[in-house]
Amino acid sequence: TGCSFGGTNTSGDLINSLSTTGGVTNITNNNTGCGTGSLQYYTYYSALGASQIQGQNVNLSMQSGASWSQGFRVWIDWNNDFDFGDPLEDVFVSAASSTAVQTGSFTVPFSATPGLKRMRVMCRFATVPNLTDFCATGMAYGECEDYNFTVIAATPCTGQPVAGTTVSSIASPCLGQSFVLSLTGTTAAGSLTYQWIQSTTGNPG
Repeated sequence: TGCSFGGTNTSGDLINSLSTTGGVTNITNNNTGCGTGSLQYYTYYSALGASQIQGQNVNLSMQSGASWSQGFRVWIDWNNDFDFGDPLEDVFVSAASSTAVQTGSFTVPFSATPGLKRMRVMCRFATVPNLTDFCATGMAYGECEDYNFTVIAATPCTGQPVAGTTVSSIASPCLGQSFVLSLTGTTAAGSLTYQWIQSTTGNPG
């Protein structure tokens, strides 16, 4: 990826461990400490990568060093345009900084073209990396690691797909209250689209 990261000092602020599960192939890169060489704040692990089928999930696990709490963010360059600023490329952000193990997951979008991508993992001391920090320069007290990620094309859908069940983050939301809708039990295959329909009367009838 042409978009580079430029830190200035890790000083014990580091990504000590990063691993994935649930993919077709996965990353295990634990107890790495600070980066080596002239760029201690940045390492591209070109020999390590994960892969997953479009529409399927990948689980993430990451942890800082023991000395200083870190917030984490992960991006994947789904469209290979050499940055991480497009929709859906911000795949994980931690709730806060911590020295404990932090976990999350993301779904490989169907819009991601099959093939090799770059995944970027970043930590920052006592805060969470900003959405646009993926190409930050002069950023002190953090570390950045790049990995490979391969998108595998989903098998095209045949027969009648399963629509699945709608799940709300709030069972009975009140007027003006925000909530998140998602689907479970859906057919995960290529060439499928889903349409959300909203009723302004509260009765889809």
